Amino acid sequence: YRFEVTELSRFDATLSGVLEDSYLYLGFDEDGDGVWDSGETMESSTSTGIADKTLTETLVSGVYFLQVTRRGLAYNTSYTLDMGITALTQPTTLSDPGTYSDLSGAYDLGVLGLVPLSVIESVGSNDAYDVYRFSVERIVDIDISVAGVSEDADLYLGFDDNGDGVWSGDTITSSTQSGDDQISYVLVPGEYFIGVQRDGFASNTTYTLEVDAPDLDDSDNANPALISGTSVSTSYEVGDADVYWYDAAEGDTLIVDLSEVDSSYDPWLQVYAPDGSRLYNEVAYASQSSAVTAVSAGRYYVVVREWGSNGSGDYKVLLSRVPGEQNADDEGSLLISGQAETSNFSLGDTDVYWYDAVEGDTLIVDLSEVDSTYDPWLQIYGPDGSRLYSEATYTSLSSTLSAV
Repeated sequence: YRFEVTELSRFDATLSGVLEDSYLYLGFDEDGDGVWDSGETMESSTSTGIADKTLTETLVSGVYFLQVTRRGLAYNTSYTLDMGITALTQPTTLSDPGTYSDLSGAYDLGVLGLVPLSVIESVGSNDAYDVYRFSVERIVDIDISVAGVSEDADLYLGFDDNGDGVWSGDTITSSTQSGDDQISYVLVPGEYFIGVQRDGFASNTTYTLEVDAPDLDDSDNANPALISGTSVSTSYEVGDADVYWYDAAEGDTLIVDLSEVDSSYDPWLQVYAPDGSRLYNEVAYASQSSAVTAVSAGRYYVVVREWGSNGSGDYKVLLSRVPGEQNADDEGSLLISGQAETSNFSLGDTDVYWYDAVEGDTLIVDLSEVDSTYDPWLQIYGPDGSRLYSEATYTSLSSTLSAV
């Protein structure tokens, strides 16, 4: 399908009623040649299964394409495609923004799209700080800058984590250098705040606030999609946020492990659902593990940050999806009845093995020759993701269960 947008707009599309696996893609004719070229795909919805596929995107004026395609060797299917376009406005001038003590008065920049925003305002002796509100509906690599100052002004990015309507201890990161300031940060869907504040007793100054929120796929900080059973070893930079994703099916159990963490920083692990709701949010002093259930099919986000945004170091992240095969490597493999697997366990890691059973089979799982340096935890999941066995001990373990 081909359509044209003549002004800044919000685009929504839903693919429903399919009987076979189908995908939905959105493309932009960036070079104007009338062809959907390689690299012109903006967004896609490719989760497996026959659940509805949805796309939401902010579009600038231009020509776009929408494609519905079957998955692999899927059979014929009818489908219903619903599309909607809503015009958006872009603020250029504004009344005085709000304050840290009352976020309800923050100037609302709205939902950030692909078009950068530029606002001219001022801070000084009678107006020490300005606060702006904005939201994002997709994963973005946001760039915020304050430029053109004649006196020193500082820049802050925050979120009202406890919902009290006050900016207190809610700063994600900041830039307080002399002169112009800039913040680059990866954000998941949600509502956030920008603060511009004069530095100490600095005099009045005008400033230009620019906000750009490109998709993560289009940024230099994009991280790869996670493959179930395959770990990713990388490093964390000061003030950064590393974002990974995984396309899950409804009912999947997603186990996310953060391990081999340097002692130089405190890792902050978050897991978000496709609608932006936060499913896991923990800060630890070392390795940690989370297990969440995919409440709907779609793209789930794993975010690794550093608590305080003042440390850096190495870490390893591993996602394991249950049910389903994992990538066979040092983290696990297919089990063969009667054949033992010998392996090593890394700090904070999870090793996942699988076995294809027949209904009524009796499965006996033994964990033995365990080092005395750690306490093993054995879990067994059924094909539907339900947990059938979970036991932690100080030594070897054995479990017997029937395949239902």
